[in-house]
Amino acid sequence: MLRTIVDVLGIEPMGLQVELAEPMADVFSKADKKWSYKAILPEILFSTDLPLPVKPATASLTTSNAKAYSSPTHDAAYWEEKTQDQNFKKVDNLNAEKFNRVLWEGLKGNIPYPK
Repeated sequence: MLRTIVDVLGIEPMGLQVELAEPMADVFSKADKKWSYKAILPEILFSTDLPLPVKPATASLTTSNAKAYSSPTHDAAYWEEKTQDQNFKKVDNLNAEKFNRVLWEGLKGNIPYPK
């Protein structure tokens, strides 16, 4: 996907992997009819101060995929406890391995962490 973004923007690839990746050009066609995309906004986002569109009365997530992250798996206290030893004040100053495991455990539960 990065290769396609690089091509669309007309910028230099950010590295060898991006440069050698296959672009997603076959997905796009000027001959195709117009199409649109409507994002599904999870319910949890409406509890934030994000500038979201007005929530329609019929906004309900019906598929299991759409519902997967629509409500938090843990409260803020859980995440604060699990990440208390991480330094969020400085960019890129996290223990990435530990942070990724905390995210995995918090979102995936008992599913084993990938090797």
